[in-house]
Amino acid sequence: MTTAAARQTSRVTQDALRAWNAVYNAADNIIWQLGVYEAAHDGWQFTNIGGKTVLSFIGEYSRLTGNSVVVEIGCGLGDTCRYLVERFGCRVVGFDMNAAQIRNAELTRQRCATPDKLQFVHGSIESPAGLDALASSNGSADLVYTLDVLMLVEDPGAAIRSAASLLRKGGR
Repeated sequence: MTTAAARQTSRVTQDALRAWNAVYNAADNIIWQLGVYEAAHDGWQFTNIGGKTVLSFIGEYSRLTGNSVVVEIGCGLGDTCRYLVERFGCRVVGFDMNAAQIRNAELTRQRCATPDKLQFVHGSIESPAGLDALASSNGSADLVYTLDVLMLVEDPGAAIRSAASLLRKGGR
């Protein structure tokens, strides 16, 4: 690929990312609340289709306990993280490259029954600086997961390798 073609591809990727972020930045409005959250998720602000069913499966399959440390890559509004904290008692760090989503997630943390078990970090899983911020705030994770995010990163393989590096031995 030529340098000009690479710049064009990168610009298209960045334009698409900005468009996706605009959609997710509006995910706390009344249309999402009535059309998705109330209708499909009992009021929980899950932008993923699977909702509580998928999150409960993830927690049960991973045998989460009050001592478990979990990292979600692409946490968005943070309700998925909050659900795991409240359902399994684990500590969860939500990680997102969208600063607006992290600001909204902080409001979700305030609604959490145990807000000290919930933390949100801004950064990109594709960047070593973001990974360092996450690793230093969290230590080794028992579980790292993502829902509906890999389509938004330029190199999904690198993102998966970075996420896997956060796991303790035997983590999932």
